[in-house]
Amino acid sequence: MNKRIERRTFLGSLGALASLGLVGGERMLSPAVAVPKSHAMAVLHRGIVDSRFFRIPFLLATQSGGLIAGSDANRSTTGDSADNIDAVIRVKSRAGEGSLAEGWSIPHVLAPIDMKDFASNSEYAQESASVIDGAIVQDRGTGRILLLIDLFAWNGGVFEHLNVLADRSVRGGRTRPFPLGDGFANVSGRPMLLLSTQNVTGDADGKIGNINLNTDRSKFAMVADLDGERDADGRVRIFNLVGTPRPYSEAGVDDSNLSLGEPTGFTLDNDFVVHRHGQALTVPQAGTSVAVPMRIFYKKSVLQVYNTSHIAQVFSDDDGQTWQMGDWSRTNSVHLTRATACWHPVGVSKLSRACMRAVWWYRSIRRWRPGLRPLRW
Repeated sequence: MNKRIERRTFLGSLGALASLGLVGGERMLSPAVAVPKSHAMAVLHRGIVDSRFFRIPFLLATQSGGLIAGSDANRSTTGDSADNIDAVIRVKSRAGEGSLAEGWSIPHVLAPIDMKDFASNSEYAQESASVIDGAIVQDRGTGRILLLIDLFAWNGGVFEHLNVLADRSVRGGRTRPFPLGDGFANVSGRPMLLLSTQNVTGDADGKIGNINLNTDRSKFAMVADLDGERDADGRVRIFNLVGTPRPYSEAGVDDSNLSLGEPTGFTLDNDFVVHRHGQALTVPQAGTSVAVPMRIFYKKSVLQVYNTSHIAQVFSDDDGQTWQMGDWSRTNSVHLTRATACWHPVGVSKLSRACMRAVWWYRSIRRWRPGLRPLRW
């Protein structure tokens, strides 16, 4: 992890969010903040983004004098995942030039975390993959901009079912129990991402196969060696496991019976797209006839991840113009952090310091408010 990180923002108060109208209509200003209408604009709204609702805004004033504004794009309802939710941003490279409305980029979903298993204009899609609740910071030493965001595989997140009303808002729902564990197994002295060719599903609310039940470790017979040597094309190799993963318990988990078997022929690229014998696989996008790259987070993927919460990291080295997935090293820049293990420390027998530090930092900036000192270590 970078050693000096702080949350930089031009927010002296919540008035700045209101003046930008980040997630509302052009006239939706906070009644607690007096902002002249001439100083207000809607950065994100239905007229320019194919989304019904916007929640959980984030905002950064970059060292070079730009602005990056973004939020969750709740495509169909106001609820949390599981639903069809993406992270959408706009960038203004020179915040001090021109009028407030000039110079903004076209709203766009960050490509590395653009979950395309469902079309953006679909109805309530509890079987979709989602990314929600972003927190953005800039490393003042390198200038790198980091966005940490919750990533849920299909039907992940807080709710198995939302009570969706006629206006597409929600009033609660049935919460899902989160399993212990982080979705990794300790093999050959390092954590490897568990994968399964079995997609275990459940039925609820009159639907068939709409609940993700991929939480039985014994069903996972493969691992992706995220930190190991890549193949000739730079992709992550996937191996068969020798031995059956034991269940998590409150006392931890013992993976001493596991060892690495033969390569499977499957690999993953930097965006978690599944390849078989060098060829990228695709899935049909729900709601369209389009074929999209197969990611391990999708319901129709031939490889399934353990259904728990992860924290994805994407970064930009050019002030938000382009974005990439973070490195997969546990000690440098966390990509799929072992997040659930950190939220539930009884779920594993040992936690990496990098994991605990990354999630502590992420949770701290999520709780940040004006007046608090920047978080450093």
